[in-house]
Amino acid sequence: MTVNSPSITDLEEIINSLPAEEKTLFGRIYAVTTVIGEQRFPQSMEPWVKQQFGSLEAVARQTIVRVTNLVAGDGTVFNQLRASRPVSVDDHNLEAQLEASRKNDPFANPLENTPHRKHPAFRQFHHR
Repeated sequence: MTVNSPSITDLEEIINSLPAEEKTLFGRIYAVTTVIGEQRFPQSMEPWVKQQFGSLEAVARQTIVRVTNLVAGDGTVFNQLRASRPVSVDDHNLEAQLEASRKNDPFANPLENTPHRKHPAFRQFHHR
């Protein structure tokens, strides 16, 4: 854990450093799991990954943190690269943007344009 700038990937370590009573209270509401996720990319996707993230290696192996709210029954997944993903912020002509995005939708052809996850948690969704 970096003391000056902790990140979401430090969450389990931060929780473990809490005093026992606070850690117990946190554990009543939240469950936190940290895993290393690995993926490989189809050749057709490699140039895009390099352009967006600098290298395949930066994306191929990364720490993933899942936080589950045990009371509400919902959760979310975080990783360091999530903030680096491309995001459009122009909402002036939403219909035109939606139509244009359909032409370049990476999920329109998921076998060619999405990574192949190796982590056991994703086995039920594995498409190859």
